[in-house]
Amino acid sequence: MPEDTIAEKIEKIRLQNNMDRNQFARAIGVHQSTVQAWEVDGVIPKPENIKSIAELFSKSLAYFDEYY
Repeated sequence: MPEDTIAEKIEKIRLQNNMDRNQFARAIGVHQSTVQAWEVDGVIPKPENIKSIAELFSKSLAYFDEYY
């Protein structure tokens, strides 16, 4: 799976952890529609959400460097 955009990176992390959007959203404390907006609508997550994703799924912030 490519990971050129923030949407692709988030979706890849979610799928690697065998989570649907609702499960992923609950894990990071946002609504499922927020995750959908990130993955489908091109909405850029807030820095605190990127930090939560990085911490919960053991990714460095450098993985999101162009967005954080």
